[in-house]
Amino acid sequence: MRIARTAKWAAVTAVAIVAIVLVWVYLRASMVPLHYSPAHLSAAQRDLAAKEFLNRKVLDEFGNAAQLNKPFEWSITEEEMNRYLGSMDEIASCAPSVEPGTVNRAMAEAGLWDPAVAFRDGKLTLMVKSAKYEKVLSADLEFSFNDGRMLLVRLSTVRSGRLALPDSWLRERLDEVKASLSADLAGTGGRHSGLARAGGVSPLDVADVLKVVLEAIDSKPIQPVLVWPVSQRRVLVEDIRIADGVLTLRVTPAPG
Repeated sequence: MRIARTAKWAAVTAVAIVAIVLVWVYLRASMVPLHYSPAHLSAAQRDLAAKEFLNRKVLDEFGNAAQLNKPFEWSITEEEMNRYLGSMDEIASCAPSVEPGTVNRAMAEAGLWDPAVAFRDGKLTLMVKSAKYEKVLSADLEFSFNDGRMLLVRLSTVRSGRLALPDSWLRERLDEVKASLSADLAGTGGRHSGLARAGGVSPLDVADVLKVVLEAIDSKPIQPVLVWPVSQRRVLVEDIRIADGVLTLRVTPAPG
């Protein structure tokens, strides 16, 4: 009888422990990640953010510095980047061939909304709400340079809420994103002249940079050379610093 009672209480204890762990996992997975602050903007604010992104951040701050043919630094804050993410549809719609609502419809079809980033502790954290999982999903990207000044992009952690997910889940989702991105942007090469905005910069120029970076995640190192479409001047990203809510690129003229 004593053995039976001991076995019974052992089973009850095991079930209780499993239940506690499951509750803890659920609560961790349901928690909102730290520094998750998506921008909720009015239509007027989104239009203003789109113009600011293309004209001030891209053309004025980066483009004008790139054409001086000397080293410079370009920075963007979390708050700025989140406003631009909240205005992705308006930014994309600056291209004549992109209909308003295209980006928002694509996000809705994917079951995603409220994208945001955080720039902390050397990591770029991408965050988005998922209708499928009913949680905020996030991924940490880390950037480094090898001896040949090639850029390496590493996906270090993926989380649901504040719960780290297994590597197998991470790799499957990454492959899905890469495949989707390649399909969405396929065929855009050679069409930039018809999509150019003020100063010759198209939203698709920005999209192409994003495509290259995402395809490089956990893949081969990439050459971090950008060709400025206005003057065809080549610039090299030599360093990426991420700290205290700010991402900073150190850029120099590219050799050759």
